[in-house]
Amino acid sequence: MTSITLRNPLAVLLCFFMALTATSFVADRAEAAPPQVRVTADSLNVRTGPGPNYKIMTRARRGTLLVVLNRRGGWIQVKVPGGRRSGWVSSAYVRRVR
Repeated sequence: MTSITLRNPLAVLLCFFMALTATSFVADRAEAAPPQVRVTADSLNVRTGPGPNYKIMTRARRGTLLVVLNRRGGWIQVKVPGGRRSGWVSSAYVRRVR
């Protein structure tokens, strides 16, 4: 049977603390919620691209929470509620939640 000797207990303690801290940081980042916005207009057009000339995919009602995926100019790419697709909304008609 082999025995392990600890030549520098301070170094071992430091390595343990660093590993514990890194694990905690990764867990915190994994649990962090994605940014969201809430619709402030009565009905908000969700478009296929970032601009008023793009086709309307669907509409989101006032109070709907949308997950933010990207931003471009005054437009925000969001996950379409109840679907797997994404669409674009004007940032003038939403309010940041987190």
